[in-house]
Amino acid sequence: MQRRIRLIVKGVTVLSLVLCVATLFLWRRSCDWADSVEWSGRSWSVRLWHADGVAQLTVAHDGSPDLSGVRTSSSPSGNRTDYRIPTCNRWGFGSFYMQTAGPPHGHWRFGKRTLLILFTPHWLVAALLALAPGLAASQIWRSRTRAKSGLCTTCGYDLRASPAQCPECGTAVPAGHVVKLNP
Repeated sequence: MQRRIRLIVKGVTVLSLVLCVATLFLWRRSCDWADSVEWSGRSWSVRLWHADGVAQLTVAHDGSPDLSGVRTSSSPSGNRTDYRIPTCNRWGFGSFYMQTAGPPHGHWRFGKRTLLILFTPHWLVAALLALAPGLAASQIWRSRTRAKSGLCTTCGYDLRASPAQCPECGTAVPAGHVVKLNP
């Protein structure tokens, strides 16, 4: 059971690292390009858009005709203030819940759409995704530093008096573990 949990934690850590690198790539790309992906169903659509270091998630619900499918687009990045949609604050955060009014016009295909729009900066997503790999790296570094210093790799107890087993936590000392007798 513990082995399975360790494998799951390692898998989540590796996935988090890959997603962090992908987010950094998208962050850099968003400085020059505005990309969007839209998934649509019978009465809903979800749009993920990013430009200028900010990701926008728009969820729309309406009674529109069936436009099911996935659409993607990419264009040179412009100023977000040129668009007739709500925008984020200067740090890249924002959220809006609204309903479009009147008949369809401009960017919106349908009137009376219920919209949820969320903005988040790419740096926040990258920082959150870097937490798991950072914690794993710090644990590996701490364990190796303790092993080199003659300490228990689990709890950090000094093993000079008992080189076979840690008296504090009961962890058996690996065969290749060198205990320094003189500091």
